[in-house]
Amino acid sequence: DNPTAVFQNQIKAFNWISDTYKELGQLDSALYYQELRYEALNTSDRHKHNQRMYELEEQYQNEILSENLDSQKVILNRNRLLLALSIITICAIGFSLYQKLAENELIKRNHEDERIKANQQAELMAISARLDGAEQERIRVAQVLHDSIASQLTTADFQMTVMRAQLRPDETELLDKSVNLIQASSQQVRELSHELVPPVLLKLGLIPALQDLCHKYSSEQLSFTMGSGQNDIEQISIDRDTSFTLYLITQELLQNILKHSDASEVSIRHYTRDEQLSIEITDDSSIALSDDLSDDTSLGLISMRTRIESLGGTFDRIPIGDEAKNMQRIIIPHK
Repeated sequence: DNPTAVFQNQIKAFNWISDTYKELGQLDSALYYQELRYEALNTSDRHKHNQRMYELEEQYQNEILSENLDSQKVILNRNRLLLALSIITICAIGFSLYQKLAENELIKRNHEDERIKANQQAELMAISARLDGAEQERIRVAQVLHDSIASQLTTADFQMTVMRAQLRPDETELLDKSVNLIQASSQQVRELSHELVPPVLLKLGLIPALQDLCHKYSSEQLSFTMGSGQNDIEQISIDRDTSFTLYLITQELLQNILKHSDASEVSIRHYTRDEQLSIEITDDSSIALSDDLSDDTSLGLISMRTRIESLGGTFDRIPIGDEAKNMQRIIIPHK
C-alpha cells in the first residue's frame, strides 16, 4: 500500500543485517549488504553513505591484510621451527657419528692392547718354557755328571788302585799318571755338577741351600746372613722345580750385589703370610736401586722377572728410608 515505506524498511533491513554481520566479524557479508543498501538508496542519499561504505571497505581490507600478515607469521615461525629442528637433527647426527667413531677408535685401541698383551704373554710363555727347559736340562746334566760320570770315574780310580797293587814299583809310573788324571777329572766333574745344581738343594731343600750360598759368598769385606720371619718357610712344602727357580734367582741377586754395590752386610729373610711365600734380600749399599742395577732393560732382570711371573709371583726392588738400605723382594703364591 505504501511503496515508499516498504523501500525505507528494506534500506533499514539491509543496514541492520550489515551491522549484525559486522558485529559478528563477517565483514564480507556486511560489505555485501551495505552494497545492497547503497543501491536501494536514491541518488541524494548515496553521497551521505559513501563515507561509511569507504570505512567499511577499508576495515575489510585491513582485516584481510592482517590475516595475511598472521598467515605469513605462522609460515615464518614454522620455517624457523623447521630450521631449528634441522640444526638439532644435524647436531645429533654429527654427535652420533663422532661417538661412533670414538667407540670404534676405543675398540680398535682395546683390540690393539689385547693383541700386544697376547703377544707379550706368548713371548713370556716362550721365554718361560725355554727357561724351564734350560733348568730341567741343567738338573739332568748335573745328575748325569754326579750319578753317572763321577761314579764311573770313581770306579775306574778304584780298579786302577787295585791294579797298581799287583804291579812292581817300576811298572806303576804310567799307571799313577792315569790315576791322577782320573782323580782330577772326577773332582772337576763333581765341582761342575755342584755348580749346576747344589746337592744340598736336591737333598735338603731351598733354605739349607740358601744358607750354604750365604756361607760361600761371605768374606771379610761382605757378610751374608740368613734369617726367618714369623712363619718359617721350612714349614711349607715347596716342589723341586720351584725351589730350584728360587735358588737360581736368589743366587743371581746376590751375585749382582757382589758385582755392582758397595754393601758390607746382606741379609736374606724368608717367611710366609696370607698364602704367600716371601724372600727379602736387604743390603746396606749406598747405591740406590734407581741406578743401573735396577735397569728394567737388563737381560738378567728380565730373566728374573720372567721366572717369577711363571710362578705367578712378583718381584720388587725398594729403597728403604734414609739409611741408604735397599730391599729386593720375591713373592710367590703357595697352597
